Amino acid sequence: MVDHLRTALSVGVASVMVTGCTSCIVSDPLPQPSACSVGPVSSSVATTLKRVGNEVTVEIILSGRLEAIGPVTASGGTISGQVQVTSELVRVTVLPTSSNPIELTLPVSCAGSNSKVGIRLRPVILNRPDAGASDAGTSTDGGLPDDYVIDVFDK
Repeated sequence: MVDHLRTALSVGVASVMVTGCTSCIVSDPLPQPSACSVGPVSSSVATTLKRVGNEVTVEIILSGRLEAIGPVTASGGTISGQVQVTSELVRVTVLPTSSNPIELTLPVSCAGSNSKVGIRLRPVILNRPDAGASDAGTSTDGGLPDDYVIDVFDK
């Protein structure tokens, strides 16, 4: 009886077993995993940032069933070079056009439900000579930010 029950439970199909007594066991299939995360789409997105010279490279890491479905767009900066897209990663390099925030928009889909994720790069100006005019130092980068804080949000 126990072996038969294990077999019935492991095959994942609805089954009813009736023994010689009055007990009955019903086993239903396990539900399919959730197609997408519950809550904001941005909760399935992680980012990394690397700055080389004046350019900022952002890696957008997609998890679960989230996938990029359109081109990345940018405001506050110009996309430079090729945008690399794989099933789990979008890599984009941006050249800032000012010391204002840079905002990237990535169209995504999860199980046929389309959405957009925003990635905002908020500038950080440090008190050091290459921080530009804000500290009266010698500007080597035209006053562009020294670093960025990243915000990921649903659009």
